[in-house]
Amino acid sequence: MPTFTKIALTLLTLLAMPRPTMAGDTEGFRFLNIPVRGIIGIDITREGVRQAIDLARNQQVDGIVLTIDAEIGDLDAGTAIAELVRTAGKDLRTVAVLRQAGGPALPIIYACRDWLVLSGDDQTPVDRVVVATRPAWPGDGEALRREMETLHKACLSAMVDVLPDGPTGPARTVFAKSLMQPGYDLLTWSAATPVQMIKADAPTPQGGTRIPVATRGPGIDVSGLEQARLAVRVNNTLESLASGLAVPRVVSEGDPGRLLVANDAEEAFRRRQAIGSLIDDAFATIDGMDSLSSAFPWTLERAKLADPTADWRRHRYPMQAGEDGWVFTETGRSEWKRAVDNAARRWRGVVAIADELTKLTERGHTLKAQLAETSGTLLDGDRLDAARDVFNTLFERQLKRTGHMLSYVEKGGQRIAEIEALSETPPTVPFSDR
Repeated sequence: MPTFTKIALTLLTLLAMPRPTMAGDTEGFRFLNIPVRGIIGIDITREGVRQAIDLARNQQVDGIVLTIDAEIGDLDAGTAIAELVRTAGKDLRTVAVLRQAGGPALPIIYACRDWLVLSGDDQTPVDRVVVATRPAWPGDGEALRREMETLHKACLSAMVDVLPDGPTGPARTVFAKSLMQPGYDLLTWSAATPVQMIKADAPTPQGGTRIPVATRGPGIDVSGLEQARLAVRVNNTLESLASGLAVPRVVSEGDPGRLLVANDAEEAFRRRQAIGSLIDDAFATIDGMDSLSSAFPWTLERAKLADPTADWRRHRYPMQAGEDGWVFTETGRSEWKRAVDNAARRWRGVVAIADELTKLTERGHTLKAQLAETSGTLLDGDRLDAARDVFNTLFERQLKRTGHMLSYVEKGGQRIAEIEALSETPPTVPFSDR
């Protein structure tokens, strides 16, 4: 379905619901759309919804429409979003347009005053389960029971002060209980009687209408929502909804709400990426320190062994008589220069390692502070805590291992200067008989 048609459909389904007369009806009902799709806490965040609701208030629209298509995510995030929606209901009409809802999305729909359910096209078939419990797996059966109790309480808290008048309010309370107590269906007698719960294996009383719930997740389909007076069914044709409009025209505020929600989700993703990069950088620093500190001892020994004045090298420097004493022959000078250059190169390697270790040490201290100051979310909190603990242990170990090596930035520099001076003034030996 084209995006424009979807927006128009959402708008018209909102207006198809009976509602009190509002200020601004003569100009049309104005609303802001807030999508609740994907993973709650990741694809939709509390901060993104808060920004969208604040925008709706600032623009003085009549209501907000939450298009719900979510079943997984963080229940705490869903509860926090539900509280924002419930509070917004004091100033704005709150409407849930249901495609699929479960788990952490349930408190959000219970925070909305009106429920609409879409059906009638290939993407939204009539017989699909629209609202289902879908608790997150917490471990064993007892933990799952507590999870469902928590979810039930979150739904009841979310609908405080937002229940519509008539049979819909009590029906939602009963429906919430049936979702959290597997093995029960709903039972209705007529539009004038309240919805009841009935055990799934109990016979249907004569004259009653059973609405299957237990065998669907627990959950309920489009027809069940309509029969239980929980939601109004709407289809995807504008003509079928036109007769239900309560205002002469409608005004859409476009997609700023959707953009705010999407932008905050993207920002949260970037923050998680930054945490990942910080952790990668931290352990790359440890790896670098470990590699360099392992190479340092032998690099230092090779530099010491490269001393051009070592006794075992002297046979390489033949001498000849000069004006004032013995001096190197051309071969001797060549060998001496080669030995001096090699020694300087060896010591430059020592200095390079010591200098890089110094930089990595400084970098390690910076990363340690950044890890301590960074806070994680549900997705990366445990990973961040573990990385912080492991890094701190390894970093302290490396500091003890490499501390004495850092002084060779200065020591090595001094030694290079001494060796290079030898290149300018090769040794001479005065004549002993003069």
